[in-house]
This record gives sequence, C-alpha cells and structure tokens, in this order.
Amino acid sequence: MDMDWHQALQESLRWLALTSLITLLSLAICARLAVRFTRWGQQFWQIAGPWLSPKHSWRPLLAFALLLLLTLFAVRLNVLFSFWYNGFYSALQGLDQAAFWYLLGVFAVLATIHVLRALFTYYVTQAFSIRWRTWLTERLTSDWMADDAYYRGQFLENPVDNPDQRIELDVNAFVTGSVTLCLGAVSALVSLVAFTAILWGLSAPLTVAGVEIPRAMVFAVYIYVLIATWIAFRLGKPLIRLNFLNEKLGKRIKWLILPLHESETDRHLIGLSG
Repeated sequence: MDMDWHQALQESLRWLALTSLITLLSLAICARLAVRFTRWGQQFWQIAGPWLSPKHSWRPLLAFALLLLLTLFAVRLNVLFSFWYNGFYSALQGLDQAAFWYLLGVFAVLATIHVLRALFTYYVTQAFSIRWRTWLTERLTSDWMADDAYYRGQFLENPVDNPDQRIELDVNAFVTGSVTLCLGAVSALVSLVAFTAILWGLSAPLTVAGVEIPRAMVFAVYIYVLIATWIAFRLGKPLIRLNFLNEKLGKRIKWLILPLHESETDRHLIGLSG
C-alpha cells in the first residue's frame, strides 16, 4: 500500500472529477425515485422542492453541489492520510531518516489543506443552511398568516400547539437534519467504496468451518455495515415519534412552569425593593 506523492495531486483531481460525476448522477436518480415512489420523498419535495428547483434559483443547487464536492474532497483526504500513515510508520520501523523527514513535509501539506477545507466547508454549510432556513421560515410564516389561518387553526379538532414556535424550531431541525443526513450518507458510501480498495490489498484469506474465504476482511466489513444499518433503522424509527412527543410535551411543560417562575421572580424582586 504505497503512494507516489509526486503524482498524488493529479490522481486526486482525476478521482474527484470521476467520483463527483458519479455521485451527482446517482444522487439525482435516487432523489427522483424517492420523490416518485416514496411518501417521505414526496413530503420532502413538497417542503424543499421550490427552494431546490432551478425555477427558483440556481444558487442553492450550485451551493449544494459545492458541498458535495467538499464532502468528496474530505473522503479523498482521509484516503491520503491512510497512505501517509502507512509510509510514515514504515519509515520509522525501517529507520529511514530521509523518508521520515520527507513524509513530515507531506503531512504538513495535507494538514494545511485539511484545516482549510474544514473551515471552508463549515462556512459554506452555514451559509447554505441559513439561506434555506430564512426562505423556509418566510414561506411557512406566510402560509400560516394567509387567509387568517393562524386564527382559524385554533378551531380544528386537533390544533397545532404553539405554531409560531414550531415553525422556528422545526425549520431549524429540518434544514440541519437534511443537510447532515444527505452529506453524511454520501460520505459514508463513498468512504466504504474508497477504502474497500485499500482493504482488499491488505486482507488475507480466512478459514471458517473448513471453508477458505478469500479477502475475508472485506466481506466481514460489508456484513458488519449491513447489520449495523439494519439495527440503526430498527432503533431509529421509533425515535421519530418519541422525538415529536418530546418536543410537544416539553413545550407545554415549559409554558406551564414559566409563569410560575416569573411570579416567584417578581415576588423576590418586590421583597428586595420592600
């Protein structure tokens, strides 16, 4: 597992170009299928579709494409760091002084690029999320205020509790969760594929019950990923309802306790002034 660091830049640029193209096409196809055939995809597009549609503006799509590129760039850096660790500790083990100092210089370059990428990614993510939250808050608030919906809503059989606060909190949770989930899923899937090639070269055969399994560690990793994903879905699905109830009941308890707290504070201040 060696890396020609003189060719690392060219190889990384080619990898980024090819991976970005494949990722964008795959994500577009998956999003299209989700919106067409799943209920949650239709609900997501109903809320976020006007913002992400080119009819509204190309800026959100370009910003999201930049976030995808930065996410893939982070995966590539992780791969390069893996090669660097191998070369660095091999130089330490072999007492190769020239390779040691050379790889320290390579680490300085990689670390600088990594820090700058992290800062720029944070800035772009925050700017994208803030603009999305602003647009979505204005849209939902306009819908709530239109045609006296804010007044007529209290006569429903199951009225929404504290709709003004729900708009602010739910918009924040929706935007943050959507960005984190999408970019995290892309990073995890691309990392799985990228590191499979490395693991394939390191993995050795393993004999289980008299049967020899070639590259056993690769198959073990994929089995582990499938099992962990299944467990995460099984445990996470009930948490959706529990999180909703937590927000709903938590707000009610807060608004019940707040007047009592204010009354005690007022009495305390009156006592001090007296």
